[in-house]
Amino acid sequence: MVAVTRAALRAGYIAQPTTRDPAWYSDIRDLIDEYAGAGRVDPAVAADLRTGLARAERHGLAGRDLAATVHLAQVAARAATRIPDDGARDAVLRVTVALTALLALA
Repeated sequence: MVAVTRAALRAGYIAQPTTRDPAWYSDIRDLIDEYAGAGRVDPAVAADLRTGLARAERHGLAGRDLAATVHLAQVAARAATRIPDDGARDAVLRVTVALTALLALA
C-alpha cells in the first residue's frame, strides 16, 4: 500500500498536500474505536493511542510534517507492542505506517 501510494504521489495522480487530509487521522481513530468497542484493544491502550493520534493530527493538519511523523511513530510503536490481537494491531499499523510514509515524502 505504501509503495503504490508513493508511486501515485510521484506520478502526480494524488494531489499534494495529501497528508493534510483529516480523513487519514479519522480512519486510524475509527479503527482504534472499532477494535476497542469489540474488546480487541484494551480501553486504556485505545485512549493512549487516540491521545498520540490527536497530537499527530494537530501537527499534520497544520503542515508540521516532522512533528506529525514523530507522534505517528509513537502511535505505531505503542500499537505494535500493546495490542496483542494480531488483526487489530495490523489494521491500525497499516494505515499509521502508510500515513507516516507519506509524511516522509512531503
